[in-house]
Amino acid sequence: YQLDVFIGDLYQQMFGGDFTATMDAIWNLSNPKSGKTIWQKLVQSKHTATTDEDWRAASRLRLSTEGVAQANIKKGVELLSQISSLESL
Repeated sequence: YQLDVFIGDLYQQMFGGDFTATMDAIWNLSNPKSGKTIWQKLVQSKHTATTDEDWRAASRLRLSTEGVAQANIKKGVELLSQISSLESL
C-alpha cells in the first residue's frame, strides 16, 4: 500500500499574542500496483502556540506550525487505525 498526504490548506496566524495554525490535508491510501484509491479522508487540525510557550513571535509561529502538523499526523493515523480490514476495501 502507498500512503500520500497532500496539504491542501495551511493557515498561520502572524499577529497577536497567541498564534493559531490550521491545516487541511487529504490522506490517500492506494494500491501502488493498480493505482486504485482504497481510502481517502480530509483531515483537519488546529494548534495554538501561546506566549507562555515562547514570547518571541517567530518562535510561536514555528511552534504553531509544528504543532498543527503533529496534530494532523496523529489524527490521520488514528483514522487509518480504524480501518478494520484492508482486504474488504
